[in-house]
Amino acid sequence: MGRADTIDIGPCPLCGGVHHYALRVERSKVSHFMPAGDEAQEKSFVRLFVCPKENEHYQSTLSLIVEPGWRIKSVEVGGMVEDPDG
Repeated sequence: MGRADTIDIGPCPLCGGVHHYALRVERSKVSHFMPAGDEAQEKSFVRLFVCPKENEHYQSTLSLIVEPGWRIKSVEVGGMVEDPDG
């Protein structure tokens, strides 16, 4: 099961607002036989999101940090979430 993360997208390309989405990110440990590197790296993913105001899909690229010794197996967009900052 993936860890729950959130992402803010704004401005939305459809309505110009800011939207907050849940992400399910599945990570796994890298085998000790594979070189993992010693620095965190950024990895980009393209996913579909839904604008809640226009009720239309749009595509966006998101970047996640991959810690040394780990890899990201999958990233799924969940639903909308409340603004985490209040």
